[in-house]
Amino acid sequence: MENSRDINIEKIFVVDDNTGLLGLIQKSLSREGFETEAILTGTQAISRILEDPPCMVLLDYCLPDMTGGEVIEALNDKNIKVPFIIITGHGDENVAVKMMKFGAIDYLVKDTSFLNLLPSVVTKAFTRIETEKRLLKVETDLRESKGQVRKLLLAIEQSPVSIVITDLDGRIEYTNPKFSEVTGYAVEEVIGQNPRILKSKEHDSAFYKELWDTITSGNVWSGEILNKKKNGELFWENASISPIKDFDGNVTHYVSVKEDISIRKEVEKELMVHQVHLMELVEERTFELQSSYERLEREIAVRKKEEKQRKMMALFAELNPSPVLRFNIHGEVLMANPAAVEILKMNSMSGQQLTSIIPGIAKDDITACIHNGSIFSHTVQITDSVFHFIIRGIPAQSIGQIYGSDISEQKKAETETLRARHLASIGELAAGVAHEINNPINGIINYAQILVNKTTAGSREDDIARRIIKESDRIAGIIKSLLSFASDSKEEKHPVNIQGIMSDTLALTEAQLISDKIKLRINIPPELPYVIAQPQQIEQVFLNLLSNARYALNQKYPEPDDNKVLEIVAQKAIIDGAPYMRISFCDHGPGIPENIFDKIMNPFFTTKPSDLGTGLGLSISHGIISDHGGRIEVKSIDGEYTEIVLMLPASKEGYSNEI
Repeated sequence: MENSRDINIEKIFVVDDNTGLLGLIQKSLSREGFETEAILTGTQAISRILEDPPCMVLLDYCLPDMTGGEVIEALNDKNIKVPFIIITGHGDENVAVKMMKFGAIDYLVKDTSFLNLLPSVVTKAFTRIETEKRLLKVETDLRESKGQVRKLLLAIEQSPVSIVITDLDGRIEYTNPKFSEVTGYAVEEVIGQNPRILKSKEHDSAFYKELWDTITSGNVWSGEILNKKKNGELFWENASISPIKDFDGNVTHYVSVKEDISIRKEVEKELMVHQVHLMELVEERTFELQSSYERLEREIAVRKKEEKQRKMMALFAELNPSPVLRFNIHGEVLMANPAAVEILKMNSMSGQQLTSIIPGIAKDDITACIHNGSIFSHTVQITDSVFHFIIRGIPAQSIGQIYGSDISEQKKAETETLRARHLASIGELAAGVAHEINNPINGIINYAQILVNKTTAGSREDDIARRIIKESDRIAGIIKSLLSFASDSKEEKHPVNIQGIMSDTLALTEAQLISDKIKLRINIPPELPYVIAQPQQIEQVFLNLLSNARYALNQKYPEPDDNKVLEIVAQKAIIDGAPYMRISFCDHGPGIPENIFDKIMNPFFTTKPSDLGTGLGLSISHGIISDHGGRIEVKSIDGEYTEIVLMLPASKEGYSNEI
């Protein structure tokens, strides 16, 4: 038996009531390296198998106390599965068929060639067992790889950015649906074409030469391109073009991941115009005030001039909806208009220190401003708004003046622009993802080929191994087109009941909340109108917010506590005359520190340990709510609480303006 040394040999039970034959069988198998144990009856065999299961059983069909079939039935009743070979002194085909149905690996007749055939039959049985184990593992690995490939392929097809794959000559081989949506070109119109069909002629030849020199040298090119749609309309794209390499490191294709940033470009342009206009207004107002002061100095005496200036400033400040203040060289507020008192939460209109009212203003800057007559600006967040203050010194009067304006909306637009840049970088991960999956697929193909080489052509094992190779090759081909892991559902939105979605969500998380001793206070009236939404996506947002609140409460209160409460409230709201649903999630956990408040919506930013969070929950939730035409508001005080408010468009049907 030449192959016996390559097989993992363990103990074999030989069950036969013929002691003479038992000795011959043990000697025959021992010469080939097998360890055996002799058993005389079926009852003894069942007891020993239950006590110490062997790797295989040679079972005589006719035993003094029972048949071999009855031994196997007894083991099956106890859910014990042991490989066995039936040996019998009679070549009864019915017995052979019956035992094969019971799961026998083989069937031997005790004839003159029995002892000569026995070692090779046992060896083949071991080989079959090992082969089936390997095939099972390969099939399991293949199913897992198929699942990964399917998810990544769906991510590309549903990606919110355009994806294009070309060959080395620039001929287009693949585009995802987003490409057609943005450019207006159908897939069949661009396959085989060069991406130059999108050229707007706004970039010179040097621009495109630099692009091609970069990617043909094996590097990634990133930048903004002004392209042209099928209908002739120009649009801006933020593109990242990368080479795709095969297993040997040779570039075979190029992949382009592009995001339409036309709206962002328009916003940036409008912001720039607004900023220039704002500075012009500040300069114009400053000039007007200076001219007024000079005119008053020439026309009236110093005392009357000061009185008139005071009255002028008071009137101007009184009518101004933005904060206006005057202060002396010591930083004491001399005058504050009603808007300043309300917005800055002042105790009175004068007498307070400026540094205690507006955070971040240094006393040295105030003194220098009045001495030099200089102008400086200061931006600070006050409650839920961001204010930009212009501070101007008037040396002749030893005073300073402050004009404030609310720039909260401008700051929000800047934050959204920055977040869009972060999301654009995600597409660069595509080439790496394909490489990481190709390695295990290559291993599967190699192992399956080994099985093909070791099995008989046309056998079941050979057929399974070849099917594994075929399916693995198909997966390897699909992997070459994987370029993004971001997904964006395009399911249709329709009126849904918030109370129903919340009930479904809580059904998934209620056991965890109860286990953590977290109390729920839910106020969602059943008569609330429906919202226009995609329910699975809203449920995902609810799950993210519940998970964050649960983590925060467990951090602050590891043990049961009366304050370990999560409040969920839904109510109607009106925004710009349109009906909305306001849904708030409020927990009294540790809150959000001020130094990270502006980062919480950024992709991959998290305060949780790496095994508990990815930093995508709020970013994904923000994207879902924005896609629904709503918005997310976050309110938090460090150490006290965090409140997340969702504003979603509500169905006008059955909606009353009474809130």
